Amino acid sequence: MRFVQLAGMLLFLVANWVFSGERDFARHNEFLFRAFDRHQTITKPLCTLRYQDVVQRIKAIHKKYPMRLQIESVGKSVLGRKLWVMKFGRGKKHIFLWSQIHGNEPTGTAVLLDVFDLLVREKEQPFVTKIWNGATIWAIPMLNPDGAEKREQRNAQGLDIDLDAFDLQTSEGRVLKAVYE
Repeated sequence: MRFVQLAGMLLFLVANWVFSGERDFARHNEFLFRAFDRHQTITKPLCTLRYQDVVQRIKAIHKKYPMRLQIESVGKSVLGRKLWVMKFGRGKKHIFLWSQIHGNEPTGTAVLLDVFDLLVREKEQPFVTKIWNGATIWAIPMLNPDGAEKREQRNAQGLDIDLDAFDLQTSEGRVLKAVYE
């Protein structure tokens, strides 16, 4: 129940955009908030969440639901760790999410894994089917794995990836821009 509110809010915002103009959207809220009790993928304390834990979870979800979740390594961090993107859906509206641009902020990573777990497991739910058909969601759950391993905000170069949007001195920043484009 740790991330129910955050994950629920994220999916609520995504669904609100996908379902814009539909009158029956509100009836999906009950399913949404009940469902996250069953889809908490990270059960260990966040302060111990490591890169390998995230990679194992991404691969485990993909292995169980390869037709619902696509994964791809889209580049590497400064220290050579693979940066993974997850893709769900086939709709025309594209949504791009990323997390842990600061290595010491793992909450969003856990939320993204919970959201994607819910989306692939609950494929028969009308709420999820509408998202699948209405949107394509792309997510990089851990953009700064080198910082995450050391529990530091900055990457292995000592740079804040968040402030690197224009200079693109970091490999992680270049990957983020390439995936977005």
